[in-house]
Amino acid sequence: MIEIKIKNDIVLNVAAMHIGFTYGGLIGSLTRRINEFTALQGLSYPKEKWGGKKEFKIQPSEDELNYALKPFSYNIWFCSNSCVKNDEWSDGSELVVSFLDDNFEKLVLKAFLENKFFNLDWENLAKNFCY
Repeated sequence: MIEIKIKNDIVLNVAAMHIGFTYGGLIGSLTRRINEFTALQGLSYPKEKWGGKKEFKIQPSEDELNYALKPFSYNIWFCSNSCVKNDEWSDGSELVVSFLDDNFEKLVLKAFLENKFFNLDWENLAKNFCY
């Protein structure tokens, strides 16, 4: 299991990861409307496999929407053993983060995730769960 540390010393585990492809600008510049539709599809995690989870979608930049999207879509299901609010009934917290980005090298996945999500506002975005 991949474990990363974000701000406030919160430790997150990658419970699951789904990687997809966008057209990545290979077919030329498309309209903003097509880019928005493609981003919406890429920023949807596999609910039929992971169930209903709280989700945070990192939207593409204005330049990406106007010209070309990043080539890969990522959906990462993070879990933590710590709760986001004082809750004596919960066992931990979780959040699915969806975003578009470039490819990463498999050997640096941990560094890629720590760099991308170090400032993730876990306390306000994640949701507690019970086993």
